[in-house]
This record gives sequence, structure tokens and C-alpha cells, in this order.
Amino acid sequence: MEQEYWKSILLTPGELEKRPDVKGWSMWRINTLRKRYKLMPPPLVKPHLVQSKKDPSKVISKGRLILYSIEIIDHLKKIDRLQQEEGLTYKEIAARDDIKKDLEKYKLLNKTELSFDTRVIDEGFFANFYSAKANLARIFGWQTDSRSVKFLDSLVTDRASCAKEYFDINKRMRKQVMEQGTISRDLEDKKDELGYKLDYLHSLMKATTDEGVRLLKDKKITMEQWFQPLRELGKR
Repeated sequence: MEQEYWKSILLTPGELEKRPDVKGWSMWRINTLRKRYKLMPPPLVKPHLVQSKKDPSKVISKGRLILYSIEIIDHLKKIDRLQQEEGLTYKEIAARDDIKKDLEKYKLLNKTELSFDTRVIDEGFFANFYSAKANLARIFGWQTDSRSVKFLDSLVTDRASCAKEYFDINKRMRKQVMEQGTISRDLEDKKDELGYKLDYLHSLMKATTDEGVRLLKDKKITMEQWFQPLRELGKR
């Protein structure tokens, strides 16, 4: 059930500060570049989730995380070089056309970051679908070669194929941004098309899971029966 996809490495300013290949880049310096000189692209922002001290089974939002893709390291090195070798100030660096193009490139790069893509589904989604499918088949007496089971199996196969193509297109987009500073309309359109297909397949899988959950709520199956297919899957 495991899905594979490509995504970038994301780093907080604190993590950038600790990297040996970006010496001298403190959190204060990075934030100064971003806020005062507009020399950093807009960061990716996500809630900072931590375990609740009162209830360890829950997570709570505590502030937010500022994140940059690992490709930003080349940008920081370039600023260092322009300062040290050419003696330019931050203001002079910010006025350069090549720097402006770089910043636009990193903005585009953010659009390809899969860590924030709702079409990247966690493993729990697939586990619940698998359990629902198995229990529905048992309750309704569907055989493994029945049209209903074959249809549900086809959702998994089609989704895996579509997701692979979606992630491959995204990887090509990211490469194009770094090499050419742009994303072609063809790639954007293809990603949109695949995205709609993924949304459709996910909606069918969720509807199946919802029916399985209804069996639980109506006490047609027990929690033991819900988890049994997953235990059997784990033994394979």
C-alpha cells in the first residue's frame, strides 16, 4: 500500500544556520534579508504541530514553521560571493536583474512542493480503504473475481499509475524551474489533468471507506473484523 513520490528537502532558518555548507547564515541574517531587503523568496509556511502535554494522543498547533527548499542554498552562496568578491551591499545585490530572476525562480519552485499538496495521501487512507473493501466483500458475499471486487481493485491500480505520472510530471516541472526559470504550459496542463483524475479516484476510494465505516457504526462488523484484513496484509 506504500506510495512513493518525489519531494524536496525543506529546511527551517535554524536548520540552514547549522549546515556546514552555508557558514555565517544565522537565523537573524536570513530574516533580515527576507524582511528588510526582500532578498529571499516567500517561504513555505505550515503549522508547527507538537504533542499535547495534557493529552499525549493529541497534537496541537504551536506557532508556525518557516521553511525553504534546499535549493535556496545556492542563492545564499551567490549573495555571499557578491558581497565578498565584488563588495556589493544588500541593496545593490537586490537591484540586480539576475537576482530578481532568481527570486522569481524560487517562487515558482514553491508551486511544485509536494509537502503541501492535498493529493499526497497518507498511508492511513489506503489502510482504511483496504479494510473497508475486505469487509464489504465479506458482508455482501463478493468473490475475488466478482465485478465489484475487480472494480475496487482497479481503483487502487489506476490510482497508483496516475499518482506516479503526477509525481513524475511534478519532478519535471521542478527541474525545468531550476534550469530554465519557468514552467511550460504543457506540463502545467498535464499536472492539472492528472490532478483531477486523482481527485476523482480518491473520492471513490473515500466513498468505499465511508460505507465500511457505516458497517462499524451500525454494528454489522466489529473493530476486530475491521482490523483483521490489515493484520493479514501485514503477514504477506
